[in-house]
Amino acid sequence: MESQLMDSKPASRTGRSRYRTGRFCVTPLAGEAQLDSHKRRLGAMAIGFALAVTAAVPVDAAPVAINASWLGETGQWTDDTKWSSARYPNNGIDTFAVKIAPVPGLDNSIVTVGQADPKITVNSLEVRQSLLLLDGKLATEGDITNDNGDIRLRSSAAGGGTADVGGNYGSSDGRLTIEKGSTMTAASVSTNSIKNQISVSGTLDVKGNVSVSGLDDSVTVHGGLMKVGGALDVASTIPGTSVKLDLGGRLVVTGDARLENLSIDKGDLVIGGILTGKAITVNNGTLDVRRVEVEPGSSVTVDNSFFQIGVVGSAPPDYLQTGGATKLKGGLLRGGPIDLRGGLFTLDDAVVKSTINVSKSARLEGNGTIGEVIASGGTVAPGLSIGRMGVTSYSQSAGVLEIEISSPTDFDRLDVLGKASFTGGHIIFDLIDDFLPKAGEVFQFVTAADLLDFRNIGFGFLGGFGKFDVRSSLGPNGSIELVALTDFRTPEPTIIALFCVCLAGMGFARRST
Repeated sequence: MESQLMDSKPASRTGRSRYRTGRFCVTPLAGEAQLDSHKRRLGAMAIGFALAVTAAVPVDAAPVAINASWLGETGQWTDDTKWSSARYPNNGIDTFAVKIAPVPGLDNSIVTVGQADPKITVNSLEVRQSLLLLDGKLATEGDITNDNGDIRLRSSAAGGGTADVGGNYGSSDGRLTIEKGSTMTAASVSTNSIKNQISVSGTLDVKGNVSVSGLDDSVTVHGGLMKVGGALDVASTIPGTSVKLDLGGRLVVTGDARLENLSIDKGDLVIGGILTGKAITVNNGTLDVRRVEVEPGSSVTVDNSFFQIGVVGSAPPDYLQTGGATKLKGGLLRGGPIDLRGGLFTLDDAVVKSTINVSKSARLEGNGTIGEVIASGGTVAPGLSIGRMGVTSYSQSAGVLEIEISSPTDFDRLDVLGKASFTGGHIIFDLIDDFLPKAGEVFQFVTAADLLDFRNIGFGFLGGFGKFDVRSSLGPNGSIELVALTDFRTPEPTIIALFCVCLAGMGFARRST
């Protein structure tokens, strides 16, 4: 049994009870014990009430944002008298939802955040007039909405305007201009209106997707940089340029890009995903694209530019054309395989360091140099009118090789620097400019460093008829040539009609050589 040590003072003079502390304790008087019991009950009730109140009101509930509207006259953001809130909005103890909208009876106003102003942070911002960041800094935790307004980031000797959008930048008939030296970042960008315009001479960095749609939408990168961390979708329902890169402007997209009308004039485009569009035009620029898809009704025109497709180890094809038209004028295209299943692919003194597969209804034509051609359908036509096509290797198992002839010395040529093989398909000779071969004239239209095979080939003529022979020389320094055995004549209308029927059925005369 634990011993008790009593207070040395008389109990009647204790005044209050004491309870166990360590090894010491006192025994309270009877009256004091009853009083303490009441105190303990009251204390428990108070604690229970406090807990109930605490449970009813969350401790970390966000304060309600204060609505702050601009009063309409041109001025500085930091002017307290210009705001309906009677103090300029900048998140601190309070947070703000800001609106810059027209005021009846007042002209368009310009709200300016300058270099000397503190960094402005608000919850959200709606702009329906003009906002100028003149070397000023603005951040939103949420969205910026540009409703027929004008937002401009401008740089002076002090540095440049900066806007950090924590949410989405959305525009309806609004204009966004980022001048050289200024920077804007956003989680995403989306616009949908009659007319939108985004002009970048500085830097626009979007972490997510960019979607611009409407009647006349325009994204222009004038010597600046626009980066898109997700996908880029720019559509316009009327003719015109929807995306333009010039003056060294650079557009980098991590994901896919669907661009209704793209124009590059001394600019650079990098697409990490698939590029599609109605009209893509590149002049003295650079295209670096993971994969290109050209569909019926679409066109790709690349003039004196560098065109890179595919990445190392990527799954083929890196350029898929099922319709439309591709034209390479000068410049260089290199990368993964090109799959032509439809439409027209034209070379005009261009170099293609890639394998081109021609099939179905596709047509490959022009002057230039190609890495390899594999024809399992479609048409291969060297030259533009009369011209020369050089390939590293050539194989034809189906389809048509089309050769135009305008004189004994002017005719299309296919020059194969490596191996060549003809195991099927047809060769059509098209006599143009009213030319008719004479007996004994020879046209050597294919040369190959190594002609492996020449068999099961059908032949046909357009523009004349006569007896002929097609001779091949297999092995190293091989060749294929057309020899006229008689003078050719202009076909009669009935013969033309008969030939067209035979052409439709691919019923050409065949000769083994």
